[in-house]
Amino acid sequence: MVSFRKPSKQARHALESQTAIGTPRHGNKEAGRIHSQGTKRAYESQLSVFTKYLQQHRLGDLQNFTLKTALLYLEDRCAEVGQSTLDLDRQALQAVLKVQIPFILSDLKSIQTSRAYTAAR
Repeated sequence: MVSFRKPSKQARHALESQTAIGTPRHGNKEAGRIHSQGTKRAYESQLSVFTKYLQQHRLGDLQNFTLKTALLYLEDRCAEVGQSTLDLDRQALQAVLKVQIPFILSDLKSIQTSRAYTAAR
């Protein structure tokens, strides 16, 4: 059954069972839970974008998506965003699916330059 909640609410609900905020990460690494508030916030943000994508393309909701749907989303997204954003999308989807998603390269090339100095005159 399709959920009619807002994308942000669906994302928050999807991560509720995966969070362990307040418990130490050391000793619990293999549990696969989110121990950081920043990671949880980033995953919720990326999952709400993914949920909007699912709604626009009428592919269901965040509770019922498949690996095939996630790969389709990442393939579409690789033309729009840089590599770090694409990696964050992949990691957030992996957290919900609990399955390893293959690495996908972004089509956008990032220019790595130093911001420390201005050009010589």
